[in-house]
This record gives sequence, structure tokens and C-alpha cells, in this order.
Amino acid sequence: MSKKFYVFMMGSFFSTVVFFVLGAFAFSMTKKENPQIVEKLTSGKGIQISFQNDWNLNSQAPSQSTDGMETWAFKEKVETLELSGITADWKLTKIASDETVVTANGDLDKSLAPSRLRIELKNGQLRVQGPKNEDSVKNLQVQIQISTSTLEKIVLNTVSGDALLSSVFVANADIKTVSGDVSIQRSQIGDISFNAVSGNLSIDNSSINSLNGHAISADLDLRAIPALNLNWESVSGQVKIKFLKDAKAEFRVKTISGEVNNSLGSVQDSSQVVSVKSVSGDIEIE
Repeated sequence: MSKKFYVFMMGSFFSTVVFFVLGAFAFSMTKKENPQIVEKLTSGKGIQISFQNDWNLNSQAPSQSTDGMETWAFKEKVETLELSGITADWKLTKIASDETVVTANGDLDKSLAPSRLRIELKNGQLRVQGPKNEDSVKNLQVQIQISTSTLEKIVLNTVSGDALLSSVFVANADIKTVSGDVSIQRSQIGDISFNAVSGNLSIDNSSINSLNGHAISADLDLRAIPALNLNWESVSGQVKIKFLKDAKAEFRVKTISGEVNNSLGSVQDSSQVVSVKSVSGDIEIE
């Protein structure tokens, strides 16, 4: 091993350790309601995450409310959806109805917050946000059932919470997560932008035109999908891609510390380009 290569490898190792520390620190600081810390820590490292927890919403009261659940129902058409929250799990599905329904479950301390969510629907833009004080709701779970056949855009910002998108049709999705996994199932999405610090992304049985992802400590798992344009860069994490039959793409795959197994042949000048770069992690494509 040459001296230059050894120095390069040691530099990559220490960078990985530093990035892990930054990810954990970003999470702990964000829980103390310093949303900008995530952006500061990740700037210049290929990760673009900004967490908004200060929307000036004209929050609407729930249509129904019980001790354990609140429900909001909207007949106005939803074109864009923005979700933001700390320590909340999100589930987004399609509903066969003329209303969009938002349901929130969790243990609410009304001395700290009047409601589990802050919600506003204005000019086709539905904005859903957890309470400013995350201690006001324990075990917050949010389900959003969209009546619109196709959304223009979904924006999801989450810290310490998982998200599931099921049977969703949307032109663009912008997803940012710190310490939270995102799962997409049976959906059709045009373009996805994914940025994560310690958060995995799995896509199953879905059609995606393009995926542009940057991550620190994150796995990527694509299953039963057609060929797509993929640009994935990660510091640490496994990549597994299982295409549908007859999928063709040009592959540009690199990892510094890990194994690459690609059972598909690369098609030069293909309209679909699969680019995967990783510092540490195995890459498997079939």
C-alpha cells in the first residue's frame, strides 16, 4: 500500500467517524429546537438539510377531537403537501373520497400545546406541522389520506420519525430526514430528492423517474422497480438494487471500502444512468 493511498484511506475513515458524530449531534441539538444546526453541520459535505419548525401558520381547528385522536377533513383540492415534525411518524396514502383527511394520534399534554398538529390549507397547499414543543405530544403518529389523484409536490422534513408513502402519485418529492427511515411502496413518483443523516430509504414495487440522494450513514434498498436515473452518494451504508426484468441502464458504481456485485451489464449511452458512490458500504445490483 502506497503512502499516499494509506493517508487517503485514513482521511476517509476519520471523515466517516466525524460524520457519524455530526449526525448524532444534529439530532440532539434539533430536539432542543435549534433547527438550523442540521444545515450548519452538513454544509459543504454534500448533504443539504434545512429543518423548518417556525412556519407562521393560521392553524385550523380539528373537525373532530377525542382524548386520543384529532381529525381534520378538507374538501378543497390539495396540490402540494408539506410535512414537518420532530419525533413523529408519518403515513401518507391515497383515499377514494372527495376529502383529504389528516388524523393525529398521541398522548397530548394540553398544558404545553392546544393540539397535536398545526395545519393550514391555503391555495391548494396543505402544510402539516407538529407542535413547536415536541414534549407536548408523546408517540405522535400522523396519517394523511389524499383524495387528489396526482400531487404536484411533497416536501417532508422529519427528525427522529419514520415515514411511509403508500399508493401515492406525485410529480416531485423532496425528503429530508435526520434519524428516521423512509419507505415508499406501490407509488409512482417523478423525481425524488433525498437527503439524510442516519436515515434509510427503501422503495418497493414503485415507478420512479429519477432519484438524487445524499446521505450519511444510510442504506438504500430498491426492490421490484423499473430502470431509473439514479445519483446516490453516501458516506456509509449498504446499497441493494433489484430491478424488474429487462431493465437496462448505464452503471457508474464506486466504493472505497466495500464490495461491488453487479449482475447486469452496463449499457453505454443509455437514457437511464445509475450512479452510486460510497465511502464505506457494499453495493449489490441485480
